[in-house]
Amino acid sequence: MDRALVDRFTIIEMDTLNKEQEADLLLQLHPGITKSQSNIIAEIASLTRKEVTNETPKLTNAISTRLSVEIAGLLEDGFTLA
Repeated sequence: MDRALVDRFTIIEMDTLNKEQEADLLLQLHPGITKSQSNIIAEIASLTRKEVTNETPKLTNAISTRLSVEIAGLLEDGFTLA
């Protein structure tokens, strides 16, 4: 990134949430989904994060917490995981 652009932001490095923390966050942000749905989303995200760190990964990108939150919102709006 351009140095001038980087200077406009504060960089904060954070650990990723574990499955339980992510599932709880999804329920807090989207109370219209079920606990089962939040657990499934968190499990899928966790599995993708583990996969991209393998020695020979089958995936190149993990599901971020931001994307998990977006998925939960779509479920709350009536979409399905299928």
